[in-house]
Amino acid sequence: MAENAIKVDGVYKDFVLPHEKNDSIKRAITGMFKDKRKGAEVQHALKDVSFEIKQGEFVSLSGRSGAGKSTIIKLLIGEEKPTKGRIFLENHDISKLGE
Repeated sequence: MAENAIKVDGVYKDFVLPHEKNDSIKRAITGMFKDKRKGAEVQHALKDVSFEIKQGEFVSLSGRSGAGKSTIIKLLIGEEKPTKGRIFLENHDISKLGE
């Protein structure tokens, strides 16, 4: 039985989209200390995504615009961190790297 090269287990990814625009240095600095969800919209990019890819398998991602293809790639390469869930590359948990 082939080992998992990639395992994505119950992954969620949310993005906080602020309603205010930081049009000055003062707002940008004071905004760092504000509650990020207050006055913002939460965009749910991925909801409970799970899959496994075995060693030697070839896969492709397809789907409509906004389906989460780029988001899952960014999670796999470590550019983004999941809001919830775990990602394993060759049995190493990369979900919490860089924290």
